[in-house]
Amino acid sequence: VHDVLLFLYTRERDFLSFLLSHFDFSLAFYYIFTHLQEKCRIDMRGDDQSIHNYLYYTNRFKNVITVPHRRGSIHVVGYHAARIRENVTKEAEEKGIHDVGSLVKGSGGRWQEWLDTKRYDLLDPHTGLIVNLDGSPSAQVHQVDRFGPLNHQWMKKMIEYNWPYNRSPERGVALFEAEAPPHQPSQKQASSTGDDLVPTHPCLTKKVIPHNFSMKSIRTASHQGRSYNVNLWDDGTYCKLREMMLNTEGFSLHPRTYLVHSPDDADIIVWVSTRGMWEREVPPPNNYSNVVLLDYADGCTLHQSLGQVKHLVGHFKRSFVNRIDGVFKHNCTTDQSVLPFAYSGVQAFINHKINSYKQRKYDVTNMLRNGPSITDKRRKIIVKYTKSFVQKHSLKDGTYFIGNLGSQGANSGFDNRYFEVLANSKIIVTANPAGWEGDFRLWEALLSGALVFVDQMAILDWMLYSFQHKKHLIMYNPMNQTEFENLLEYYVENEAEAEAIGLRGYDHTLAHHMAEDRVSYILNNIESKLKL
Repeated sequence: VHDVLLFLYTRERDFLSFLLSHFDFSLAFYYIFTHLQEKCRIDMRGDDQSIHNYLYYTNRFKNVITVPHRRGSIHVVGYHAARIRENVTKEAEEKGIHDVGSLVKGSGGRWQEWLDTKRYDLLDPHTGLIVNLDGSPSAQVHQVDRFGPLNHQWMKKMIEYNWPYNRSPERGVALFEAEAPPHQPSQKQASSTGDDLVPTHPCLTKKVIPHNFSMKSIRTASHQGRSYNVNLWDDGTYCKLREMMLNTEGFSLHPRTYLVHSPDDADIIVWVSTRGMWEREVPPPNNYSNVVLLDYADGCTLHQSLGQVKHLVGHFKRSFVNRIDGVFKHNCTTDQSVLPFAYSGVQAFINHKINSYKQRKYDVTNMLRNGPSITDKRRKIIVKYTKSFVQKHSLKDGTYFIGNLGSQGANSGFDNRYFEVLANSKIIVTANPAGWEGDFRLWEALLSGALVFVDQMAILDWMLYSFQHKKHLIMYNPMNQTEFENLLEYYVENEAEAEAIGLRGYDHTLAHHMAEDRVSYILNNIESKLKL
């Protein structure tokens, strides 16, 4: 107290004035100018607490409340941490053990359980986070340095994996944070358990949900039926930032599902796979029932590890159709147990400030990638169509946007400039990949409030509340440039009609095609198969 008040008096006088309004002035004055005489201190642990107790119980503070230990915003671990360290250090010396931390680790050998939770009730064994009495992560942990070297390896791993165990206070569910820079390759090999794996590939680096991710529902739709605990299975690979964002939001917001951190507590295990590094993916083991596979991988092939999953109650495939040069040819499988699936909107995509089209800057926008390294010929042709339209109609510079903004791929984060252009566009031209259907661009465009031009696709007709041509969006024939340009000309010239369709598409997406709606689709197709 003396050190803090003296510091404030000499360095932060404005803040000291605030403190003095909450302290007994005479006491604060006495502390500052007498420097807490030595007779106020005693040579024992906790003497500072005795001073706090004296001030509190003699009513020398104003407007003070007490917060029980491990139930507030700050968890002070100093005393317990120091005792654990002292005892284990003594034990290590007696046994001649150099690795002090090995004496307190959990028996499972996982790096997360750096303190044996059977002996010390301080950690979440699945994450290694210090927790409050109710099991929730402590918001702030004070004096953690008192553990000494006991948690050094855990800290090293957390830094290495980009602090993967952040939690949502609303639902207590493990989330992901902003994408970390790529790790440098390491010579260290993975252990047989995978717990000591050092990331040498982006797919092995855990990613996160961007900071504009919202857990607040925009709807109050009623859902009937029992509720389920759901675990998003961690297969050890992380080339799926946006897919995990989608499912974290969907299963968090859906009124009949509750995300749980441990698969042992789950009624349903949801395995989200993009097969970015399928040979390293660890499927849910066969001791877990009610497994749902959400296969977001491109192309027509089925998951290579499908045969390893014994208790599969739902198999959903995002790339469900085969296309050649952007034209539908056939479904990827005739297996009726494999169901079509689509991406959806998410809260982070929503343009909450819908400006009228008269206030929007760009008549036409096309942000499909078109560089020399891009191999998708059909998308390049759609960019060519759009440029041709701009030239033929002599659109002025600044009234259209053709180009690419932001990071690439579904594993990337978000670029605010990209969303700013979407929000300032009247018409947005997009296209699915040439060989399959389904990307995030469609949903980002729909939730901007612009009129969306997208190439003809089948997957949306398999989802409930399908989109209708010229009612919610415009579906063009990617092989017919004349038709494409005629449609674009009509809606550029008929701005009011374009705006009406764009807003209907926006409302339709919010009402029926958000992440929560995909969860309803999953439940509708698996509930009769669940074994609980």
